[in-house]
Amino acid sequence: MLPTLEILTIIADGLRGVRLDFGVNVNFEDRYHLVRMELIRMTFALEKQRREWLPAERREVFRKEYSRISRDLSDWRQRRPSASFGGARARRAEAKRMFHQARDLRMQVEREVMDALWRQQQQQLASRSSVETEESSIPL
Repeated sequence: MLPTLEILTIIADGLRGVRLDFGVNVNFEDRYHLVRMELIRMTFALEKQRREWLPAERREVFRKEYSRISRDLSDWRQRRPSASFGGARARRAEAKRMFHQARDLRMQVEREVMDALWRQQQQQLASRSSVETEESSIPL
């Protein structure tokens, strides 16, 4: 049996490129799981990459935001939906808002990780080229 992390990775990768629809025909549990998957994908963006690429304070900011969205999602799931159509519409809008917050947070994490990786590679290239320049300037 696959470890839980691998199973979640497969599921999260499977959601890439899927058009997420918060229309009337999407049921309550589907909305919950769509937001939850964005939070899981954000976690993978943080944990799958090497941790030293992001400063500790940025990782902490992302974790706090993750916790806030996760709490909101849990509260949203535990509330009883109202019987009125307006109540259902409001819950749908709230689920959509949480999804967009989770997705934006994940994209910000991925962007910062990629920026940090790019800076690290540029530093390595610069140090490598300075070593090559020093070696070529040494007379034989």
